Amino acid sequence: MHISVRRWEKNNNAASVEYGPLIFSLKIGEKWVRCGGDAAWPESEVFATTAWNYGLVFDADDPAASFKVLPKVWPPPDQPFTPENTPLEIHGKAKKIPGWKMDSLGLVGKLQPSPIKSDEPVETITLIPMGAARLRITAFPVIGRGKDAHPWKTEGKLAQNN
Repeated sequence: MHISVRRWEKNNNAASVEYGPLIFSLKIGEKWVRCGGDAAWPESEVFATTAWNYGLVFDADDPAASFKVLPKVWPPPDQPFTPENTPLEIHGKAKKIPGWKMDSLGLVGKLQPSPIKSDEPVETITLIPMGAARLRITAFPVIGRGKDAHPWKTEGKLAQNN
């Protein structure tokens, strides 16, 4: 198996990271809040406790070379489908996109066309298999440099331009 980067032209040129047949999502911290139900059938909401609004930063010549696979010990409870227990992770480079925010309903704003300009520092992010992520960012904007990169537009500016 090897790392590959898939670009989604019809999804504003977003990018996803794959390792063999697995597609990876950002590892996002979770806070579960009970919102209803009863003891037998509780209802909960899950909220992000860590940043999620990242754009991927690629090495210019080979985007897949921007990522490193980190195998882990298989989890003792034999449950690899949780963010904490995945048997492998991928680390990569990314920058936050401050203008990419949740809407009034707590939903992530739509992707805008890549490449995106970000003046934020480069950070190392952790990606986990999509099946283990309950909160998912799997198709990422791509951070660009130079004339083609443009800033993230706020919702008000998008409405004026459409």
